Order: sequence, then C-alpha cells, then structure tokens
Amino acid sequence: MLAIVVGWTEHMDGPAGGVAGLSALDDATLVVRLTEPFEPILDVLADPAFGISGVGDSGLLRTTGLYLRGDEPSQLLAREETAPVSEIELVSHDDGARAAIADWESDWVVLTSSDRSDGLDADVIRLPLGIQLAIVSRLDSEQERLGALAALEPLLLAGEVAGLTARPVSGSTSSGALPAALVVDVPIGPLDDAMSAQLVAAGVEAVAIPTERAVFSARVASGEAAMFPVVVPGGLNGLLQLGTPGRVDHVFGSNSEARAELAQAVRAEVDPAQRGIFLAALERALIEDGLLLPIGRFEVRVAISQRLDGRRHRADGTLDLSGVRFAE
Repeated sequence: MLAIVVGWTEHMDGPAGGVAGLSALDDATLVVRLTEPFEPILDVLADPAFGISGVGDSGLLRTTGLYLRGDEPSQLLAREETAPVSEIELVSHDDGARAAIADWESDWVVLTSSDRSDGLDADVIRLPLGIQLAIVSRLDSEQERLGALAALEPLLLAGEVAGLTARPVSGSTSSGALPAALVVDVPIGPLDDAMSAQLVAAGVEAVAIPTERAVFSARVASGEAAMFPVVVPGGLNGLLQLGTPGRVDHVFGSNSEARAELAQAVRAEVDPAQRGIFLAALERALIEDGLLLPIGRFEVRVAISQRLDGRRHRADGTLDLSGVRFAE
C-alpha cells in the first residue's frame, strides 16, 4: 500500500537504505512525495502498521519498527531498542478474541464480525479499511461475464472473509447469460469453495483451482485466469494500479479505449472532486462491461483493555505499550 511513495519499492527490495520520498522538515512536518495522485494516503499513514511516531536522536524517522521471533514461538521482540512496543506476546483463547479480553487474558484483540462489543470492559475502536473485495471476470463473451457475476451474492461472499465486518457495495449486475461451465481461479483461502458453490447453485458447472498466491498472481497477469477475486487497496484508486500493464496484478489492461482514457484522466486529475467523478464513471464502465462485481468494503473493530489507561501515550504523543499482551 506504500508503493505509491517515491522510493518505497527500492527500499523494500533492499538496495536503498531509506525511503527517498519520506523526509521530516522538523518535529511537526512530514513530507511525502508520491509517484501519482493517491487520495487515501493520509488514511494509510494513520494505520498503526505504517505509523510514524516522531524523529529519533539521529534525525531519522522513528516508526513502529520490525519484530523478530524471540526464544518462544509466541514471543516477538522489537529489532530496534527505540521501538514504541518492545515486546509482543501472542496468546490464544479457546473461546475466541472477545473471551480473551473479557477474561483479562489479553490487552489488545481484533474482534470478529460475530463478536458483540457491548458489555466489554474495554475501549472498542472501529477502523475502516481502504480495501474492497471484488470479483473480476475476463470471459470473452460480455453476456457470459454479466451472467457469471450476477450469479454471485456479494454479501455472502464478503462474509467468507473472517474477522472483517462487511459494508455492502451496490452495483451487482442483473443481466446476461450464464456460461455452461467455468474455471474459477482463487488464491488459497476462505473463497476457495464459496465462489464455485454459488455458481454451481446457479446452474454453472464451476471448478475452482486454488493456488498459492505467487502462482495465482502469475496466472492473473498472464491472462490464464478467466474469473478470480481481487482485494483492491484504497478503493478504486488501487484498482487503477491493477490496470497498469506489466504488473504482476495486471487485471484490466487497455482492451477498451474508453476505459483506458478514463483511467488516464483519473491519474492526471489533481482536483479531488473532479477525480471522484472520473472514478465513478470508471467503476460504472467496469460493471457495465461485466468485468467487475464489487463485493464489500470492510472495517476492523479493535478492543483495547482498560489496563492500558494512563500508559497509552507518552509525552511526545507516541504509544507506549511495553509489555502488553497481544492476542492472535
């Protein structure tokens, strides 16, 4: 999700010792340079996983840091001594995340979609995720694309993603002709059976091919995958990344001149309001062409134990969770 930041890919690949597009002018000013417009960047940087917690004595940006396995499999130790969280202990509870925090066995849990938050002696924070689960079809026949996507139930599919609370997205197709048979490519995970089961119930002879993620990405990029799910980070802004020719997650290509022009217009537009208009038009075009069925956007509910009161923030505003137990 940070590949949009100048120099992030080079940093992750190893040769660069830092991120060229990140710099701190002073203690209160962070400069982020992007390769192209990306509206959700502030939401991404606000995520604890990418959190920037200040500038260290060396003048370098201090972040949440990296963790290595300790002596025990359930122990994670911060690689940097200055990391806000020095140690994380992973714990499990036979009755799930809600019971772990209710029984005071954990101080931080992610509640599943079925966990009730009322009655917990904890702060519950709702974190919207800038991702969208969608199903993409590249069948040669537009009518078969429309029919296959129309046979899928968005909310039921969204419910297959454990731990996420789905917010439905309108826009499912309702016309088209069902294909007689269809091979569905899926990465190994909870959607393995859900997609093929719904298609079979609709009268399609569907066979799912679950593959490891690297193989799945290669099949999508090569065009072998005719129908498959994708997770789109950042909403349709991320969808444009999926349309960049040559990427391993290349999905849509430039078969349609009209869609390619819309995608280019979004990339070139600086005004957020006008860019939103182009994005909406692009989404409509993808749905109408039977290429895309939006499934759902998601949020995560995090419960934080009251035992963290008074220890939650340092004087400089960074989190101090040293010694806190985290639930798997």
